[in-house]
Amino acid sequence: MRQVTGLPVSAGLELSVIHSGQTYTDPATGTSKAAIYNNPAGAQTAYPVNAKVLNVGNSPDQISFSVQGLQLHKQVLDGASPAIASDVVVADNIVMIKGVYALDNNGDGTVDTWSNSIASNADAKKIIGMRLAVLARSPLKERAGSNGVCNVTSNPIITWMGGTMDVSGLQDWGCYRYRMLQTTVAFKNVLWGG
Repeated sequence: MRQVTGLPVSAGLELSVIHSGQTYTDPATGTSKAAIYNNPAGAQTAYPVNAKVLNVGNSPDQISFSVQGLQLHKQVLDGASPAIASDVVVADNIVMIKGVYALDNNGDGTVDTWSNSIASNADAKKIIGMRLAVLARSPLKERAGSNGVCNVTSNPIITWMGGTMDVSGLQDWGCYRYRMLQTTVAFKNVLWGG
């Protein structure tokens, strides 16, 4: 993501955009602001022929989800700062969330491989979907049996369609019931965009 800091004044370059590391005039307020997304040395980005530039607005927000202390948090980062604008607890008793990327390696619109991470921009351009999983646990701790052992869940490794999740790091993990919620999401805007 880059910020447009100016438009060229030279004839024949009207369709070019400038991404300097300096300041720009905010079109909404008319004030001068520092470019926070651009490389201070300049854009250093060579766009290919027929590249598309999308305007995501003056202050795009970034939304992220994380698990903190068995709670699912939704954080909104204000794109103008960037700083955390809000942090809201969405759900309790969430153990973990995981995702894997669906990659189309040959451009035919079907998934060829699944990957836990994206190592390069070339791989990022192959993403056509994701598998997502949320592991929740029961809010009530089950009672121990007559032998003093609580084993309502006997295996700490819980399998989902993208791999496994290990709950053995949780205190008294065997005393709780777990539920896996999972889905596969196709990025239709990517598939439809060709």
